[in-house]
Amino acid sequence: MGLAVLRTIENRRALLRSVNAGISVYVDPAGRVLQRIDSTNPDEDGPSPPPASSPRCR
Repeated sequence: MGLAVLRTIENRRALLRSVNAGISVYVDPAGRVLQRIDSTNPDEDGPSPPPASSPRCR
């Protein structure tokens, strides 16, 4: 996940990483992890991005 955070900073793009087993995260373009789910429980919702009108999406 560390390299994924570096790529978001490098490309100035938000990242929504969703995986079946492991860590699912939403990282903003500045590299801040805004939401993180460590669970592999299928009933638990994963991270969700902010609304498209949010300045963090640009």
